[in-house]
Amino acid sequence: MISLILAVAALAPPTHLVERVTRSGDSSMRLTVFRDHIAVLALRWGQAEPRITRVRLDDVEYAVLAQVVEECHGELVQPLPLQDALEGGKTEFRLAPPDRDPIVVTLSHTAVRTLAAARLEKALDELQRRIEQTPPGAEDLSEWEPALGDRVLLADGREGRVAALLPSSGGVLVQLDVGPVSEYVGIDELRRKAVKRLEP
Repeated sequence: MISLILAVAALAPPTHLVERVTRSGDSSMRLTVFRDHIAVLALRWGQAEPRITRVRLDDVEYAVLAQVVEECHGELVQPLPLQDALEGGKTEFRLAPPDRDPIVVTLSHTAVRTLAAARLEKALDELQRRIEQTPPGAEDLSEWEPALGDRVLLADGREGRVAALLPSSGGVLVQLDVGPVSEYVGIDELRRKAVKRLEP
């Protein structure tokens, strides 16, 4: 029975697009981007409980990252040149773009990166910075439809109020009053900037 369960699990398609696991000493960092556009960053120091932050990527963010993963997969699937011994920390990349065989690539922290590995690492570094800047208690606002009077907390700490919804050639433009200043942004951009709805 156990062998049957393991066989079924092995055949199950991966749910992630890409994952990076970094270990150094007794600390670890896991950044996972799932195919449902959810990105999760888990940081652990020693035996402490991991600190977990979860954000939803919008369609543009996900599409850009998916393209990087797809393009890097072809190079990273090839055998890598000989590396230094995997000592002093290592990073494991797990790539699973749709319609491609999942791969796992392990690099020591001191190994010279190939062009594909460096490009993938840069994209994941930028995503990690974005997640780390997400304030505690941030909401998933990817489906939020702004309405007049809505108040939101922005990622930079400012508060804004939806003052008007204006038709434009590119869709609806939101007039967002931030203090004495008004900013005009598209709905998708506002969803990226806003991290939490506030009480009216």
